[in-house]
Amino acid sequence: MKRGHLFLINSFMYIATAIYIPFLNLYYRQNGITPTQIGILGMLASMSSLFVQPLWARRVDETGKAKKYALIIVLGAAISLQAYYIGTSFTSFFLASALLAIFSTTIIPLTDTIALRNAARYGHNFSIIRMGGTIGYAIAVYLFGLYLKGRPERSFAIAGIAYVIMAVLLLGLPEHENRVPIAPEHTNSRISISKIYKDNTIIIVLLLAFVFQLGASFYNGFITVYAADVGMGESGVGLLQSISALSELPILLAFKYVPSKAKGLKLLSFVTVLMGTRLLIASAGILPAFIVSQSMNGPTGMVFYLVCMEYIFEHVRIGKETEGQSVLYIVQAGAASILGNLIGGAAIDILGIGSAFASLGYVVIVSAAVLGAISWRR
Repeated sequence: MKRGHLFLINSFMYIATAIYIPFLNLYYRQNGITPTQIGILGMLASMSSLFVQPLWARRVDETGKAKKYALIIVLGAAISLQAYYIGTSFTSFFLASALLAIFSTTIIPLTDTIALRNAARYGHNFSIIRMGGTIGYAIAVYLFGLYLKGRPERSFAIAGIAYVIMAVLLLGLPEHENRVPIAPEHTNSRISISKIYKDNTIIIVLLLAFVFQLGASFYNGFITVYAADVGMGESGVGLLQSISALSELPILLAFKYVPSKAKGLKLLSFVTVLMGTRLLIASAGILPAFIVSQSMNGPTGMVFYLVCMEYIFEHVRIGKETEGQSVLYIVQAGAASILGNLIGGAAIDILGIGSAFASLGYVVIVSAAVLGAISWRR
C-alpha cells in the first residue's frame, strides 16, 4: 500500500476534527452554555471512550475486519454531526454530543492502528504518515476559523463531508485489513492487561498518560473559551489552533532520529512536566502567553503521542493491536478527560479561568515528578 494513501486518510481524519472541534466549546458559549455545562458535554465523549470505544475495539479484534468497521464508524460520525442542527439548548447539545460520541471516539485509535500496521508491513515511516494529519489540521483550522466567523453552525455539515471523503479513502485499504490475524483468547469480556501486553511496564505508561491527559483535556477543552473571554473570536481561535498544529511538524520530521533508548518512561515523564508548564504559561491570559503555550503542543502532545504509539505497538501481543491502543485511549480520552472536563469546568466557575489553568498546571507538574522519580528507579 502506498504511503500517500495512508497520508491522505490521516489528513482527512484531522481535517474533519479541525473543522468543528476547536470551535465547538466557543459555539456552546455563544449559546449561553456555562463552563460547568461545557464540561458535562465534553464528558460525554470521555464516557464513550470508557464504555463504547472498547466495544468497537474488541469487535474489530474478534472479527479481524478493521476496514469494515472503520467505514461504519466514520460514516456514523458524519451522520451524527448533523444532530447539532436539532437546536441550541443544553438538552439539544447533550443529545447531539451523546450520539456523536458513539462513533467519534473510536476513529483515531482505530485509524492509528491501521496506519501503524500498514506502515510496518510496507516499510513506511509512521511519523510521515501522521504528518498528513498535522498539515491538514493546520490548514483547515486556520481557513475555517476565518470562514466560520459568526457562523460556527456551518462546521457540522462541512465536517460531515470531510468524514465522507475519509470513508471513500478507506475503501482503498487493502483487503488484508478485513483479514487481520485474530488472537486465540477472546472468551473473557473483561479487559486484561496481561493478556493484551507482553509486560507490566505499561502500567507506568498508562499512569503518565492519565496525568498528561488530565492537563491536556482541560487545556484543549477550555483554551478556546479563555481566548473568547479575552476578546478573540473564531478567526483568532483558528490562528491559535493553527500555531498549535504547525508546532508538530518539526517533531514529526525529527522523531525518527531520536534513539530508541531515549523513547521511554523518562521522556514521557519530562514531557508531562512540560504539559503542566504549558498550563501555567497559558494562565497569564494574554496573547503572547497563548502563542507560546500553543507552540508547545509539538514538544508536549506530539512527542507523548508518538512515544506511546511506538511503545504500545512494540509491547502488545499479536492479535491485540486494536485493544492495545484502545486501553491507552480509555485512560486518556476516557478517565482523564472526564476529570479534566468536569472538574475543570467546575474549577473555572469557582476560581476563575486563569486560576483554574494555574492550579491544574501545578497538579500535573507535581504528579509527573512523582511518577518520573518512580520510572528513574526502575
